[in-house]
Amino acid sequence: MTNQSRRYEICINAHLSDAWLLNFEQMTISRMDDGRSILTGMIADQAALHAILRKTRDMGLELISVNQLDEDENKGEKNARNNESNGL
Repeated sequence: MTNQSRRYEICINAHLSDAWLLNFEQMTISRMDDGRSILTGMIADQAALHAILRKTRDMGLELISVNQLDEDENKGEKNARNNESNGL
């Protein structure tokens, strides 16, 4: 088992403002047109991932999905979200 950080994408069923970033350090928030928000960022290990998931639960946020991204997926997903956010 490795302690290498991994990039994750966490989908929440709510539009989160930038103020929420204080609760999710080192994560970025992408707001989708359908009302979802996607948190993306490097997470150190499984304990850190579970801490973020506990925060979402404790704040009453509805979790839609959690996905671990590899570097190729991350680049493609980021470009797709940027295009969607920009109306492309």
